[in-house]
Amino acid sequence: MGNGKRIKEGGVVCLQIGSSTRYLARCERNLNNTSWKKIADGCPTAQILPLSPPASAAMSQIPG
Repeated sequence: MGNGKRIKEGGVVCLQIGSSTRYLARCERNLNNTSWKKIADGCPTAQILPLSPPASAAMSQIPG
């Protein structure tokens, strides 16, 4: 289980340890037991960028 959820062997998740430590880990089998192997520090994130107006709208606002 990773962060309270069942993860299949080979699955990759972001594990949070305590209040500040996070890392990317893969569920692996080692000596007939499942364990987590750290594969990267931190976790990937996504950003939502603000939308820019379409080029046609921007062009119509140029005086001329």
